[in-house]
Amino acid sequence: MTLPPTPTPTSTPITSGPFPIPGPPDGVITTIPCDTGIIYDLGAPTSNGALVYYEVPQVPILFLDWVIISVSSSSSGPWNNIFFWGDFNPFNNGLIPSRYYTDPAGPFPGEADNEPIDAVDLFGTPPFQSGIRIPVSSSFAPYQYVLISAPSGCGDPAEVDTIESYPSVP
Repeated sequence: MTLPPTPTPTSTPITSGPFPIPGPPDGVITTIPCDTGIIYDLGAPTSNGALVYYEVPQVPILFLDWVIISVSSSSSGPWNNIFFWGDFNPFNNGLIPSRYYTDPAGPFPGEADNEPIDAVDLFGTPPFQSGIRIPVSSSFAPYQYVLISAPSGCGDPAEVDTIESYPSVP
């Protein structure tokens, strides 16, 4: 069951500087300290139904940081959360298989900071097989900006290689 998306305003401080350029992964990593974020400008408004978030390529295992990914039609928001690894809500984890966020030993979900995710469950081509596929609700279209942020209380900075937009989930 997928819960309907809800717009989420954010007060996350945004790292200053030029917008990073989205595109294919290249292994150049940007670190995002806890309680801050960076914005990717997709270049034009889009109604594409999917994003792929690439983290640090470490084939055969990715260590997924706590991270929030949101979209907006404006670089100043409001932001609509489409992915949140670290809030213990299994309904906003993109297409990460449930075994990574369900604790089989008890009633509480996983979503640990630096959660090991097998590359076979990720999108991309080695050595850049570190993409997490994220559906984007049509209710958030059109959007042009993608905010990637590290939540308060994260154990270490979030790391991002890049973000790509697709017409549908690849």
